[in-house]
Amino acid sequence: MRRILVTTTLLVLAACRGPELPPQAVSAAPSAPHAPAEHAKGEHACGAETTALTDDRVTTRQDERGQAVTHVGAALSDAAPVTVSDLLASPDAFAGKRVRLKGDVTAMCQHKRAWFALVAEDQSGRTVRVLTTPSFLVPPGSIGKTAEAEGVVEVLELAAEQAQHLAGEHKLGDPAAVAGSVKQVVVRATGADFI
Repeated sequence: MRRILVTTTLLVLAACRGPELPPQAVSAAPSAPHAPAEHAKGEHACGAETTALTDDRVTTRQDERGQAVTHVGAALSDAAPVTVSDLLASPDAFAGKRVRLKGDVTAMCQHKRAWFALVAEDQSGRTVRVLTTPSFLVPPGSIGKTAEAEGVVEVLELAAEQAQHLAGEHKLGDPAAVAGSVKQVVVRATGADFI
């Protein structure tokens, strides 16, 4: 009986660990808290892809002001900088284009580290979600940091259930205001810096 209990405990712990990361991707930061029960209902509840992680390169450096910068994924290139406000004002004009987006991180996927949200410069609460998998994982503890990410803009149609989950569980809007499918602007990122 004791052997069965130990084996079962080890299997449960292994299932809760999440994806195996290469040694260079392991961070000294504490691991993310356990996800609420709502996350167990569907693998796509937060829009996280189930594709295996292809790259989680993590490097750290000091910027010109001496601040620590954590870089994940591919190197940032010369993509056109766009503000969160401009992207939200004209999402169809940017759809399919590669952009560089910078802002404050107000939310992130805690259970799969598959996305983070950047708030508009006016701090109005309007956000753009930056989808990171399968390119890289969001570093633990990124909420409250400034991030700069590059990727391709997409305009998605979210089912009401998924939109309510993001609004309620991740504070990305008002769940009571979701009456049907919702149009959402996302950036499918290849790399990002967190300061």
